[in-house]
Amino acid sequence: MEFPMRINKYVAARGFASRREADTLIAAKQVLINGVPAEIGQQVTADDVVELKSKTKAKSYFAYYKGRGVITHSPSEGEVDIAGRLARDYG
Repeated sequence: MEFPMRINKYVAARGFASRREADTLIAAKQVLINGVPAEIGQQVTADDVVELKSKTKAKSYFAYYKGRGVITHSPSEGEVDIAGRLARDYG
């Protein structure tokens, strides 16, 4: 990365949000630079500490063996699909 750069570009480059989403987070005072709320268009250097206050959602990944009779398309009445089976087994 080349510094200095705009804070929204930095947040997007780090994979936390798109540039537009970063602007929304910055406007909501959810992005801090060196402990101070960032402002839209503010520049970041390599020495700055950037923090996000927003909570991220935990992601879960499953490997699933699809047995015979488990539907992978939109189920008809009485058919069991993968989403229903996962909800039943893992709540």
